[in-house]
Amino acid sequence: MSKSKYADLRPGLHHFRTREIGKTRNPNGSWSRQTIGETYIETKRGMIREDEWAVLALKAVEENNDLSLLESIEKHVKAHCLWLKEREIRPYALECLMIEAYKAWDME
Repeated sequence: MSKSKYADLRPGLHHFRTREIGKTRNPNGSWSRQTIGETYIETKRGMIREDEWAVLALKAVEENNDLSLLESIEKHVKAHCLWLKEREIRPYALECLMIEAYKAWDME
């Protein structure tokens, strides 16, 4: 079995974390914490924030000249994954490319 060229970026578990970004005063005078949620992807390189992972994955795809494969995966995902919003199609297609899920599909 050959090693995947995307083994280092192959996504594992997705982790959602909140991080405090400040405090606000409520109308009754008490304080509330302001938080922001971030999704991290577990890879062999470690925990990578989801947006950073997408940039690294796209760069790896470009370096391996697989942009045409990514485009065909995006078309397949757009046609078959109707629950995804438009902005979610490319990251989902990147993930399918990294885990080589497309090999089990009939993409015509």
